[in-house]
Amino acid sequence: MVARPRSRAELVRRIESDIFPLLRKQEGFLDAMTFLNPSGKDLFAVCLWDSKENADAYSRRVYPEVYGFLSELIEGTPRVKYYEVANSTIHKIATKLHAA
Repeated sequence: MVARPRSRAELVRRIESDIFPLLRKQEGFLDAMTFLNPSGKDLFAVCLWDSKENADAYSRRVYPEVYGFLSELIEGTPRVKYYEVANSTIHKIATKLHAA
């Protein structure tokens, strides 16, 4: 995502107060991290799910609401890409993925 000028603080606040609580309620959600370039413009997020099916369900049902929370603070439409976790040092993530 690309943050609009002077939106850094509000973007970080909305992610913490509005988006993370929504994510925590989703079936199969494991963890999320956001990364903001020190310049304050580029932001990317990593969301970890227990299965592709649960990630897809989130994308269909909840992501439009999440985008609504952010749309006035970002430029353009965020690009979404899917990856499988190959390695992790986060114990709870690695354990759940290897059990599946």
